[in-house]
Amino acid sequence: MKVKTMIKEKLENWAERAIALYNEIGKEKNLSFYTQSPLNKLVDNQKVEVMIIGINPGSEGDYESMLSDKAWTSRDGKIDKMPAGHLLKGNYNWDKSKNCTSWDIHIKWPYFQGLMRYFSRIGESNILLDETRFVLTNMTFLNTKNKKDLNNDILPRTISHTIDLIKIIKPKMIVFLDGGEAFGYLNNLEKIEFQDLRSKYTIKKVKSSSIHVGSLCGIPCYGIRHPAHAAEEEFLHISTFLKLVHSCEINDLPTCDEINRQCYEAVKFVEKAKTLTKAIQPRVSETGAITWIYQHEVLVNELSTNRNSNTGDFQKTVELGKKNIAIVLTPNENMYDLTVFWRNIDNSNDLEKLLESANIEFRPYTGNPNRHYVTSFDFGDDETIKETVTKTVQTLKDAIVNYITH
Repeated sequence: MKVKTMIKEKLENWAERAIALYNEIGKEKNLSFYTQSPLNKLVDNQKVEVMIIGINPGSEGDYESMLSDKAWTSRDGKIDKMPAGHLLKGNYNWDKSKNCTSWDIHIKWPYFQGLMRYFSRIGESNILLDETRFVLTNMTFLNTKNKKDLNNDILPRTISHTIDLIKIIKPKMIVFLDGGEAFGYLNNLEKIEFQDLRSKYTIKKVKSSSIHVGSLCGIPCYGIRHPAHAAEEEFLHISTFLKLVHSCEINDLPTCDEINRQCYEAVKFVEKAKTLTKAIQPRVSETGAITWIYQHEVLVNELSTNRNSNTGDFQKTVELGKKNIAIVLTPNENMYDLTVFWRNIDNSNDLEKLLESANIEFRPYTGNPNRHYVTSFDFGDDETIKETVTKTVQTLKDAIVNYITH
């Protein structure tokens, strides 16, 4: 017989309380509902390091369809109401085309890859690779098409269960996506233990993005830009900020001056990367053997680039059918990473074979099997960087042409 852990028992009791209200509102408004990461993966001996909270799922769906959808209920025929376990399983909707649940492929979600970039500077292993170290959820689980459809009673009626979940999990920190909007909601809600500290911690904006600081249930909470809308500077700004405040109690945060100084130091290298990228832009051959992805928004108009819907990167695209290859130059901490990225392939081994054929050493890029590091170098000598990148690009171009045409 399995012995229930303390966290498991608390979560089961929470789900029993919450499901009654969600079934009531789901039926009343005809809205489906679900959480995101599976709560049944949490364990007693592993402290949750971060709880990431969006506004609501936003993919639309109605309650009546959910009750009769085998993808949710795992059974034929319609059920009367969703069981409590539904709130513990996360986004387990069965995807017939991929033969797995939605959460099974969350690592490939573009916005989740953006989240991984936000947390890439904390520790040796990304927090978001371990489902016992993070929780991804929403302020309300009701699944409206747009946030604006959350009328004046849905969030106030359901937020108490999200607060209860926070109190059970007790994460080290809470991160709200669409931070300004989330803080606006929190300030307007009654009977919650929220303290808005934005007047005390004024973090300088990067582009149009602000970072908000507060306390919820005595836990430090931060409002940040949703990664789906972040530019390169914002990724560097936010990842540097999260590294600085990770594991800090609310009374032990670095000063605003220190936060702003370190964030500026990180972001300023984007400008240098833009200059370098312009200087080492490879010529694209008529065979269309290579795509160069630019991570830098300043190049959008100058080079007629567009945003890649899968990665969020900015790119100048030369299509190779299903064999679309890119080389990416990205500032990372105190150095640049040069990676090669092969989109739209079914077998990541093809990329490894390509790099091996060019005698290029590589290591896998965390979270994306179709992307590999090929070299890194310090921010130092511009001429050395240009020479290294240009040589690597030419080697890769020759290898790509040879690999694809043979």
